[in-house]
Amino acid sequence: MPAKTHLDYLSEAESLLNRSNFTKEDRSRFESLLQIAAALNPNAGAAMEHRTDALARELGLPVRDRTHETRVQLCSDSFRSWLRGSPGEPVDARKIEFRDGMIEGDLGGAYPGSPSGYFVPVGMADRITSMLRATDDLWRPDVVNLVVTTTGNAFALPTQDDTTGQAVIIEESQQTQEQDLLTGSLQFGRCPTWRSGGVTCSNELLADMAFDPAEWLSAVFAIRFARGIGKRNVQNLLAGAALGTVATGSSDTDGSHADGSDSVGYGDLLNLMDALDPAYIASEKCGWVMSFGTLIQLMKVKDQVNRPVFHFKTNSNGDLTLFEKPIRICPSMQAIGTSGSPVVGNIPIIFGDLGRFVVRQVGDSMAMIRSIELYAEYDQSWFDGRLRVQSGVLWQQTAVPPLVYLQNATS
Repeated sequence: MPAKTHLDYLSEAESLLNRSNFTKEDRSRFESLLQIAAALNPNAGAAMEHRTDALARELGLPVRDRTHETRVQLCSDSFRSWLRGSPGEPVDARKIEFRDGMIEGDLGGAYPGSPSGYFVPVGMADRITSMLRATDDLWRPDVVNLVVTTTGNAFALPTQDDTTGQAVIIEESQQTQEQDLLTGSLQFGRCPTWRSGGVTCSNELLADMAFDPAEWLSAVFAIRFARGIGKRNVQNLLAGAALGTVATGSSDTDGSHADGSDSVGYGDLLNLMDALDPAYIASEKCGWVMSFGTLIQLMKVKDQVNRPVFHFKTNSNGDLTLFEKPIRICPSMQAIGTSGSPVVGNIPIIFGDLGRFVVRQVGDSMAMIRSIELYAEYDQSWFDGRLRVQSGVLWQQTAVPPLVYLQNATS
């Protein structure tokens, strides 16, 4: 039996339209048939859509609003054509429509519709952001203090430290005693632009791709952003942290010869927690920062009868916790030292109030550049991702630091 063509599905849809008692169920069935026909032939069913909309108005049924769908499809088609640099690249009029859609908030993006080739549809920007947050918890707004600014100009955030002040009883007719509150500001300079580094791809491959090239590029850019910006975030995080403890190792619990240069023991983490001011421990965003490799090493620590030393739980938000505090995974954190390797005193764990860690991102700064001329002689297209972001810790250096870190022993 020959497979149905788009004309067969259109014919069945036509028969539904000719019914004298066209119902909502018929309308739903009609829409399904039309979608199948359109999948088989993208040009099929355009006139049928207008017919069913007109019939729906006559019968008082809701008319499907196709304006947004059309614009989203226009965005998708335009972007794929733009990525490939194909002869069918949208003309300026279509780029203007693409730009207007983003300004109105339907499609979103950065540097919308620029003839120079800067723009990213909201789907791709969201995909990169989601990948970054899934890879590194220091991108998550529920973990750190995420600040989005409209421009990349310099600005400041106020800081305050009040870890020692306390209320007191004042006798009648006595003067209130002053208690100093340390205040200051975290100064952000002009926000830098991070570049992913160029990605080249043959034009033949772009033209023949069976999958969306935007999805492929999203993964590449997200990984590169996570590696580069992640390292800077850890550096800035440590700039607002103090040495909490030097590891003595797990030998006191597992009976091994592991020392503080290549392991972390139960007492080490307790000492690290003890080094942080209780005012910061009480913060809702207080937690541990470590790499996944460090987490695995902690899970491997056993006592002398082969029982796990550390007990991990899951909180109501689904986060893995240790001593009731959530564990935040950051791939850019150093690993626990390795036995037999040169001892460098790695810093594998940070503990503290991550709400004091500010990640500043310029809104709509995520963009992509495409060049079809740079490697034209090789018949390749070149792509480069851009993102403006910086970070810092809300902390006065004369005050108690909101974060402490554990360092491996150096001998």
